[in-house]
Amino acid sequence: SYTLNFPNIKSASAKLILSAASNATGTSSFSITANGNNVGTLALSSMTGAIARIETNSYNFTPTQSELSIGLNFNRYNSSTKGYLNYVAVQALCALSVGNGQLIFNNGQHASSNTINQYNITNAASSLRIWDVTEVENTFQCGANFSGSNCQFKSADTAYKEYVAFDGSYYKTPTLIGSVRNQNLHGSASMADMIIVAHPDFIG
Repeated sequence: SYTLNFPNIKSASAKLILSAASNATGTSSFSITANGNNVGTLALSSMTGAIARIETNSYNFTPTQSELSIGLNFNRYNSSTKGYLNYVAVQALCALSVGNGQLIFNNGQHASSNTINQYNITNAASSLRIWDVTEVENTFQCGANFSGSNCQFKSADTAYKEYVAFDGSYYKTPTLIGSVRNQNLHGSASMADMIIVAHPDFIG
């Protein structure tokens, strides 16, 4: 099982997306639950001429609490069948509230043509700024209106949009992983048609 936490979640329709695979030569499946309640079943077709066959599907359900325990049970075709999880994702509607000086959110299931969405953010300082960061090469600040500790802004959400709201009191700190050896990619004697960069663990 996987535990996901959604602060200020609303009791509204949420979407679970599951992508998984199986090496079975017959039909197998993944049963999906949320906090013990059945959400759906991902059927995996039989695999022929490949290592595994991948399937992806989405399911609607209504969450009842902020902490979601997503359960996955693999129903084998036979004892030698293996199941592979690609990813599981949940999109849920939450009330927007700035808790630690920074809030990242998106329009999730509320993007469609000719749609203007209004976002209401509570616990907002007057210094709060909202940026559209959907395209990293084209980020921009969104205009907003303030009333006390409440903030509102509107956006023409004709497609998926991602936003970050921050008031300058807190910024996430990058974590140092380690140094990278000099690759000397420009020192080749001849120009390469393709360069593949890989971790040493993946080089045979």
